[in-house]
Amino acid sequence: MSGLYGLFSRRGGRPTDGLLNQLSGHSGHRTANYINLTRNRIGMGVAESGTGEFLLTADIRLDNRTELCHQLGLNADTTTSDARIVINAYRQWGEPFVERLIGDFSFALWDEHRQTMICARDHLGVKPFYYLLDGEQFVFASEANIIGVIPSLECTISSARLVDYRVDWLESVDKRCTFFNEVHRLPPASMLIVDENSHQEHTYWELDADREVYFPSDDDYQNAFNELARNAVQCRTRTGKGGVMLSGGVDSSLVSAIAIDLGEAPLPAYSGVLPKAAKDNDSECVRLLLEKLNLIDRSLETTEQSNYYPQLNKSLERIGEPFDASMFQSYLLYIRAAEDGCDYVLDGVDGDIPHSLPSSYPLWIAKQDGIVDALTEVYWIWRRWCDRDQSLPALYLQYLKSMLIPRVLREAKQKIMGTSTDREYRQLMRDFDISPSIGIKTGLRARIAQEQANYAAQGSSLKEQRVAHISHPGLAVALERYDRAAASCGVEARHPLLDKRLVEFSLAIPGKQSGSQGWSKYLMRRVAAQYLPHQVAWRTSVDDNGGDFILRWATDQQNLLRGKVESSIDKVGPYGFRMTKDSEDVSNQWITFCLVSWLSYVTKARGNGIIVR
Repeated sequence: MSGLYGLFSRRGGRPTDGLLNQLSGHSGHRTANYINLTRNRIGMGVAESGTGEFLLTADIRLDNRTELCHQLGLNADTTTSDARIVINAYRQWGEPFVERLIGDFSFALWDEHRQTMICARDHLGVKPFYYLLDGEQFVFASEANIIGVIPSLECTISSARLVDYRVDWLESVDKRCTFFNEVHRLPPASMLIVDENSHQEHTYWELDADREVYFPSDDDYQNAFNELARNAVQCRTRTGKGGVMLSGGVDSSLVSAIAIDLGEAPLPAYSGVLPKAAKDNDSECVRLLLEKLNLIDRSLETTEQSNYYPQLNKSLERIGEPFDASMFQSYLLYIRAAEDGCDYVLDGVDGDIPHSLPSSYPLWIAKQDGIVDALTEVYWIWRRWCDRDQSLPALYLQYLKSMLIPRVLREAKQKIMGTSTDREYRQLMRDFDISPSIGIKTGLRARIAQEQANYAAQGSSLKEQRVAHISHPGLAVALERYDRAAASCGVEARHPLLDKRLVEFSLAIPGKQSGSQGWSKYLMRRVAAQYLPHQVAWRTSVDDNGGDFILRWATDQQNLLRGKVESSIDKVGPYGFRMTKDSEDVSNQWITFCLVSWLSYVTKARGNGIIVR
């Protein structure tokens, strides 16, 4: 594991050792081998001391290190660290150097001559960067909690974020907010330059919706995707001992199969499975893959999870964010991977977003190829993915309305009937019993409108819409969750399917390669069929057994759950959280427990209470 932390006293004076030590202490689960260095107005935790000109704190893995070393005149062997490459690249090329980096990274680099801090985050946001910036100081770390719990920084809890958590899908309202009003996230593909008197932020990379890649045959597309996917896996297995997270879906299964094919020894596979009697499709696919592939079975059944409650409950006591409630099963598997000595686990998370098409893609087919072709695609979507009690004519009608009714008429109807934002706001206030004053105070209506705008169709082409989907804040917040949960258990989550080069390729190829005949991830599935059993590569059923693990824990740990929540429910009640007496209402009990646990941790770590604003 690795991370970053540091501070810059913008108004002069040496940074206090006390504040740097607190940053170091709260980062200990990530940066146990770092040393604290101070120089004039800055302090940071570093893995190596650097030069007189520069200091660097970084969470980084460079995938084009050989190319960079050649350009910089450095040895490309293991004696040259990624940190040294970054420092030399900055010295050679200045701030634009970050445009040359490929990999997963976040870092802060201090330029002594310029008295400036140069910070950056990788293209898709795999590695997080959180910061507090005001006229006096610039403080940064790999997690918001590391900054927010330090008493002297006087951070306050965001009431808007508490409501976001209650609504759940507002987690991805933007790329900046956190549960602390004063702490912000640096968006993916961004640089932040901070000196004594000013700061500038800019985006250094964007997906190119105009780039096009064509091959003569389908086989050529498959070979190109396969080569890029293999390279992405190989880059992420270069250092450390690893395993694979295996859900039984095509994404994680393909990553696992490639990792096995590239290696010589069997890999441990971490899966959450239900007992065979449950006939859970995910679990059945996992068992099939464990038979067919060279994997070490480290799957975990719900009946075994109580063995990990001591470690799990300890992790929950200092949960990174309330939204990490959705990571319950992952916590268990990360704990098991760390127990086995893994430094990292490969995951297939979020392959859907860059390697598939948005659900609206039949509308684009209608524009390009006509309504008949579009409705044919709707038929295949219905046949492959819809329950048989869902009416095909009704699905046709749903798409036809969007294809045929002019946008101006749809907007006119909204003015008459009221916007979807208004309807959603009223529904949420009623369903969650959120206090009206809280709804107004937190700007809930505006946040709903912002999230709806995030998902609205953008651009005049399918590729522009795909860029909007890939760039949606939802991908970044998901990656931040995986990073926090894995780090708290002592491992690193690595995501081959989010390799920049692979994502750019999937966007550049014709849309029909990514979605056709009702198949999502059409090209990926064709590649996966070279490695995996047919029933995995071309599966259509989608199960999620994570809730079964939560239910089992809630049943086993009912005293802990109820005791924690009932002692603090008065603090969160106005935001729509309740402690119900219904033993079957596990979902609400669990999300309330995670919020209360997080608030308890922050309060205890600060030692002087918290203020919600």
